Amino acid sequence: MNGNINNAAQLSAAIQKLEAKRDRQEEELAASFHEVAAELTPKNIIKNAVKGVTDPKNLNSNLLKLAVGIGGGLVAKKLVGPTNGTSTQKLIGRAIRLGLEYFIGKRKK
Repeated sequence: MNGNINNAAQLSAAIQKLEAKRDRQEEELAASFHEVAAELTPKNIIKNAVKGVTDPKNLNSNLLKLAVGIGGGLVAKKLVGPTNGTSTQKLIGRAIRLGLEYFIGKRKK
């Protein structure tokens, strides 16, 4: 059927076809829902989180990002200088350091 319905028989056939399609999609949706619900149990969430952190591929990447972030923080601290002074100067210094750490961390990803 190409979309042109000319009589009641064609209409009935199109309705049956659409109802069958709807039923199939409902079954697929229910199956997908059950799969997602099974993955969202607290046990599986924790298991997947631990697996993501301890996975050798991710572990090297995470360690590298951590090292770059710490190194960036140390460099930023040296660039900005000591945090002696008024509270406004300390606040500005901390903001600059955080901005540099964020920028360095984002650039390395």
